[in-house]
Amino acid sequence: MAGRADLTEQEYLAYVRAKLTADNPYIAGMSQQEWEQYLYNRCAGSFAFWLQWFGVIVDEDSGTITRGLDLWDGVRGYQGQREYCRLLIDGKDVITGKARQLGASWLATNFDCWEMLFKNNIRLAVIAQNEKYAVKHITRLRQVYDNQPACLRIKAPVVGSDNQQTFGIGTAQTLSVCDA
Repeated sequence: MAGRADLTEQEYLAYVRAKLTADNPYIAGMSQQEWEQYLYNRCAGSFAFWLQWFGVIVDEDSGTITRGLDLWDGVRGYQGQREYCRLLIDGKDVITGKARQLGASWLATNFDCWEMLFKNNIRLAVIAQNEKYAVKHITRLRQVYDNQPACLRIKAPVVGSDNQQTFGIGTAQTLSVCDA
């Protein structure tokens, strides 16, 4: 799905609603509150659904935001994003040596944000080459979180620590850089 970064939050939600209504005409008759609850439940129940419509990548050079991500299969001998995503969803510990520009870092960041938004009692530790890369992961997590519509952030507002080494939302969701 193409990014649609040119739209405001409300315009983007209307765009998503129109696209989903094509497959499910019942959505058209929902009140705004029912629509937002439906959207929240669909996103909470499926990382793939949330990623397709609300996953985020921010280009580090231009700052361009891409909303809505498509997963791709492996290329050049590397495990594909679909397989990587399946392992994350299945709760497998994934440690990967990877080439750059395969999307694994952004996929992991989006998965961490999804878990923090929709799961309970999540505490994530960042293991990275060094502190710089761990802090970069938290910075990216903030970017993904900040680009979520309000109806998805409603149950997980930023609370407690919010600095370069810790990001906390909700009552028990925290991502932290830990000294080795």
